Amino acid sequence: MSPDDKSTVDSNRRMARFAAKDDLGALSDNAREAAVWQLADTVAVGWAGSDANGVAEATDVMIAEGGVQDVPLWGRNERVTGSQAAFVNGVAGAALDFDSVHQESLLHPAVITVPVALSLGSLIGATGEKVVSAHLVGCEVMCRISLATPRQSNWFPASVFGIYGATATAARLLDLDEERTLNAYGLALAQTAGTKQAILERTLAKRFQTAFAVRAGLLAAQLAARGVTAATEFLDGQAGLFALYGPGDAGKACEGLGEEYIFERTTIKKYPSCLCTHVVIEGIRRLKERHNIELNDVKDITITITEYMAKLVGGEFDPGTDPQVSAQFSAAYASVCMLMHGDMTLSDIDPQAATDPEMVRLARSVKVQTFDDVDGHVAPALVSISLKSGETFTEKVTEVPNAVDGPNAVATFRNKLIDCLQRGHTPLTAPDAGRLCNQLLDIDNARDVRQLLDNQ
Repeated sequence: MSPDDKSTVDSNRRMARFAAKDDLGALSDNAREAAVWQLADTVAVGWAGSDANGVAEATDVMIAEGGVQDVPLWGRNERVTGSQAAFVNGVAGAALDFDSVHQESLLHPAVITVPVALSLGSLIGATGEKVVSAHLVGCEVMCRISLATPRQSNWFPASVFGIYGATATAARLLDLDEERTLNAYGLALAQTAGTKQAILERTLAKRFQTAFAVRAGLLAAQLAARGVTAATEFLDGQAGLFALYGPGDAGKACEGLGEEYIFERTTIKKYPSCLCTHVVIEGIRRLKERHNIELNDVKDITITITEYMAKLVGGEFDPGTDPQVSAQFSAAYASVCMLMHGDMTLSDIDPQAATDPEMVRLARSVKVQTFDDVDGHVAPALVSISLKSGETFTEKVTEVPNAVDGPNAVATFRNKLIDCLQRGHTPLTAPDAGRLCNQLLDIDNARDVRQLLDNQ
């Protein structure tokens, strides 16, 4: 489509045309690699999360629904239908809060698009190249819609905006034309939902919200494929997304669409916790390594974070009824883990670790406060450690660390994937984990994605 054509298309239809027709010609090799890495990361993290609380329950409910059970679940032995697999894998992928995050849009894009792309791709025998393309198209759609809004409400953005990414991913794989893709978006609007209350109360529902968007977006595309019509002004209509969930600019969402790809600016997580804790963890890490600080040396820890961060991770640590969720959303707990172990790993969010009385006591001793004059989302953080010797060390961290930055990025990333693939409900052996890791990183060349997971 020429630039002149684009200017005559309203934003709702332009978003549909991008998912349905754009040839991704402006996509750089680096962006394509970023899409593959996001996909591989999501599968591996979902594999590790396949035995987390809520996943077995989701699996049981899906199996009870019945249907032709021919799609494998990540890290589990059961097989279910395509839509059921997308849902369960979506829960598993979000369960450990180890999945990638697009900081600018405050979304977890890949944990929504990848379950759709691989489950639907397995059903239709899609090539790896087509699956990757569908995944990145969905990521781009949801990130752009989110960035066109203020994103400061109590709606949960990953599900409210994520459903449109799931819809775009499915529409791309199903080869929907522009008109049916537009209807699919309208059907997504009819199902849009999501709230931060599940996070504030530290409940398992948090890991289900993006999975609800996964299943709803896939359903929207499947219904549209069969001719079901829906609202076409899904973004800026009188009762469209922006009218209901917060003011937005549909034109801004489409600025440079198909010419500049923003999805690639996604962070691969170093730590299995809310992204709001990562600058805190990084600050503790730097001070510990620079000054050889041990936990027994410490008198006080004070953390200063933004109001946005404090709302999600700044409360007093309380394991509650879902200690893993509480551990994932506590800056105080994360800081103690780093100071005690020199890292924060999947073992630290194990419910047994999170309920250890000494860890609870230490986390509750950490003082968390907010900046008076700094506005931000997941950064910055100011970490201060006072020692029993009378010394005090302070570190300010302004950027979230990325697991794939630095000279050893590839090796670090592969280590994360292989470690995750050796965990979960059905852990792989080290050789099998290595093989699947290689296949995931080479998925663009797969002739049929069914072969990717069927043999594991």
